[in-house]
Amino acid sequence: MRRLAPLSLALLCCGLAPAEEAPPAAAEQPPATHQEAARQLIILLSDTEECLASCVDKDSVQAALPRFRELAARAVALKAAQSRLPDPTTQDYMLDQAQIKAFSTFWEAVNKHIERLDKAKLITPELREILHLAPEGS
Repeated sequence: MRRLAPLSLALLCCGLAPAEEAPPAAAEQPPATHQEAARQLIILLSDTEECLASCVDKDSVQAALPRFRELAARAVALKAAQSRLPDPTTQDYMLDQAQIKAFSTFWEAVNKHIERLDKAKLITPELREILHLAPEGS
């Protein structure tokens, strides 16, 4: 069974990574190393946090949907690219550990925004589907 570097494993759990494959965003080249994959994941989480922060009412959530779709496509592409990397080495694990703090910071911020939007009843069915959130009331 293939072992995954810690941040790579987090990508598999990332709510923005649906099962189907999508082409990588034109601006992002597929990662050649686990460290590049981790860096791209942190950038993806940062961009997601920024997009969620812009959602303050129903109109802004609706306006952000195309951006959320683009972020989801980037997550799919990154997940697919990471799966093609060789098994991580001990050095990969150690280098990934250096990025855990940044990952944790953005992951926590994303979750706080989702909680805020959920509490304000601003998560539409379409946004719930894009973000792969549990059905309402679960």
